[in-house]
Amino acid sequence: MGCFSNGRVLWATRERKSKRTYTKSPGTREWASLLECVSTDGRDIIPLVIFKGKSLQTAWFSMDTPSCHYTTSENGWTSNNIGLKWLEMKFLPETKPTDPQEWRLLICDGHGSHTTVEFMKIAKDNRVFIIYLPSHTSHVLQPLDLGVFGPLKQKYSQQLQKLAAFTDGTDIKKNMFLDLYKKARIEGITSSNIKISFRTTDV
Repeated sequence: MGCFSNGRVLWATRERKSKRTYTKSPGTREWASLLECVSTDGRDIIPLVIFKGKSLQTAWFSMDTPSCHYTTSENGWTSNNIGLKWLEMKFLPETKPTDPQEWRLLICDGHGSHTTVEFMKIAKDNRVFIIYLPSHTSHVLQPLDLGVFGPLKQKYSQQLQKLAAFTDGTDIKKNMFLDLYKKARIEGITSSNIKISFRTTDV
């Protein structure tokens, strides 16, 4: 389980200088966080997108909006409540084993939303064993950080550059961001990348 966050995801700007094209992010920007979770066999579960706001708005979505889970928070980050709902409503049903007696393993960092008593109790009650990565070790132990988020960010940057080639100072709306992320995710979060990430960390 990992959180992919980027404060520049909702903007793309083009500047013309000679024959070179640059992309940049202006001072005013919005924040979006995404909770991704993958397994050792190369599968991924539907991501959770967290937008900054009080509630979800229909104007943020379109007919082509990707099939993700969506929620909001005041700052666009995860929280104890969001982490708990993700565990109960997303992780548990989407990773349900054929044998109800089989235990599952969830690897995550020590973010506060993963370490509450409620989170750990629900995990234990549903036969989910949690391993918390030590502080400041995600760059060497977190599979998502090592083999998935890198390609994902690269593909997303490429999508932004393509958009910037046709726009100038575009304020990217949330539905546009979702479309860009959907395309980047298809190419970045692949079964091959997921498996490589686990092999790299020896998890």
